[in-house]
Amino acid sequence: MYASHFLERFDPENPPLVYIHVPFCRRRCAYCSFYSVPLGLNTANTQKAYFRKLVSEAKTVRSYFKGAFPSIYIGGGTPNLPENVEYICEILDVLGDSDEITVECNSSFLTEAALDVLSKRATRLSVGVQSFSKRARNRIGRYDELDLLYGVLMKMRGDRQKSKCYFPLLNLDFITNFEERETFIPSFSRFMKYCDNSHIDLPEHLSLYSLQIEEGTPFASLVAAGKRCVPDQKAQATQLEREWKFLADCGYEHYEVSAFARNGNYCRHNFGYWSGKSFLGLGSEAASRIYFSSGNGVEAKCVLCAEDYAGSDDFAGYEVGELSPYDVVIEFILTGLRTKFGVSTSDIEKRCGRDAIGFCRSLDGIVVEGDRVFVRSDKMIMCEYYIRKIADFLQN
Repeated sequence: MYASHFLERFDPENPPLVYIHVPFCRRRCAYCSFYSVPLGLNTANTQKAYFRKLVSEAKTVRSYFKGAFPSIYIGGGTPNLPENVEYICEILDVLGDSDEITVECNSSFLTEAALDVLSKRATRLSVGVQSFSKRARNRIGRYDELDLLYGVLMKMRGDRQKSKCYFPLLNLDFITNFEERETFIPSFSRFMKYCDNSHIDLPEHLSLYSLQIEEGTPFASLVAAGKRCVPDQKAQATQLEREWKFLADCGYEHYEVSAFARNGNYCRHNFGYWSGKSFLGLGSEAASRIYFSSGNGVEAKCVLCAEDYAGSDDFAGYEVGELSPYDVVIEFILTGLRTKFGVSTSDIEKRCGRDAIGFCRSLDGIVVEGDRVFVRSDKMIMCEYYIRKIADFLQN
């Protein structure tokens, strides 16, 4: 089924979250398993054609939906490559204003000129720091200097007493558990001291992910060859819990397994995913979901590589399938229980029946309180275990 038919299954009166995938990057990181296209001499034409296709599909999407999109997220790849910025601005101009517009960025390409342009369209930047430890960055193939990274953050935020602040909403992405040695806490502590000395406000949002060794990546090959050593699962859990406590002591609210916010500055786009809102993805490997009041849903994914996507007709190459009520329930519970807010008892009863509430009560670590079901904060490290247990119960 083509995605043009899929698009028409959305309610035009209720615009979805929108995700745009920009796969191009200068060099693929050793640990990365996301779809990306390292740029070279033979990719310039593909890059231009890819963006023309995105703009064309964005125009169709904009004309179909009435009202503003709740959030727009442009991810990659490296969306803020200098040659990409103009195209990204064109896409955002087509889609229009939104309460939250996030652009993923690599600090190496965040020039003052780029910040000035992006600040007129986007409301939020997400910078892939991964680590403030030079040793850890080198182990994963990130060789840009920390001085450059600190300098970019200075330009983005500005001296709160003197300078212009380009982005009052900023997320920094980190990956931990690269090695058995703890690197996040000491390196982030140094960063905090730098911010304090430079009169820079700390980022409103952090994402902290435990390293996943993905098959087929260079990092996985290094681990298999014994050239990289990573902690076992128990050590990873211990390290994560220590880092979670550290961030809480720094004033960050741990509101989702991997997400931390200051002063309630949650990521609206991701929160939309976690709370079961429909979303639309455009571009190679981009996924979409529609959830219906009847309990079932539809999923779609663009299965074309960047070159094929760029040369295809609009909305070709999106494979579409049906989601059963069980599929939707599992997604609903899986995403909801990853947050501190959990899911509502009325939603669980409506979708799963009262027996599901009783089963949740029987699990040590799951709390049923008032109208919410959630994972106890001290058991959040085990949330995937609880989700699997509930999924098995519903399936049987």
